[in-house]
Amino acid sequence: MKKYKLLGIICIACLIITSVCVFSFKNKSSYLLLGDYSSKDQAFEGYSIKSFANEVGDFLEKEKLVDDVRNGYSSNNMTSKKLLEMIESDVYKEDKRGIVDEIKNSKYITITLGINDVLKDIKYDKFNESFEYNKEVIENKIDVFKHNYYKIVEEIKDINLESKIILVGVCSAYDDIVFDNINSSIKEVADYNSIMYVDTDDIKDEYLYLNNKLYLNKQGQECLANKVILKIKENI
Repeated sequence: MKKYKLLGIICIACLIITSVCVFSFKNKSSYLLLGDYSSKDQAFEGYSIKSFANEVGDFLEKEKLVDDVRNGYSSNNMTSKKLLEMIESDVYKEDKRGIVDEIKNSKYITITLGINDVLKDIKYDKFNESFEYNKEVIENKIDVFKHNYYKIVEEIKDINLESKIILVGVCSAYDDIVFDNINSSIKEVADYNSIMYVDTDDIKDEYLYLNNKLYLNKQGQECLANKVILKIKENI
């Protein structure tokens, strides 16, 4: 009889511990980074550059607005199509937590997308310092990008309506209508869904790495981080 009582006590204890762990997991708030190379730390000529997103993560943790920062679902080559497919199929990457679980537990989410959706279809003419591309092809690419972005935000809101989503514009030192149209599309998605949009139109030459004018340098990452942090403060 004592043996069965002891076994019962152990089972009850295990259930309590499991319940506490599940409760703690569900109530732990995170900051989730989603998107392309803009969200990831970079290294140029041996120098490591911290991404604006991780700078924002430091701020959110310091101010105790979130419990942790989750950055396992961003990649240098991320496109809107790829991110949408990851959410729809609930991709698992780390800690046995799928992207849907990450979204469920996220208080803040930043997303950086756009350039990878069109980059393969444009060529840079160094002599004239301009881009060459088929206008119709690029316009179609941007239309698809915008459609995917609408779906991405819709999926995220279906999973976690309380999460504060921040869409970040693309950065480029090139004065070209392609990048303007991408940012116009991102802002349209943000405005339609009544979520935050961070304008990057004033992040130009001095903020981008000299040998690759699509990648932010240290000063650029800090500038963008400050823009996002200001937007967060305005919407707390």
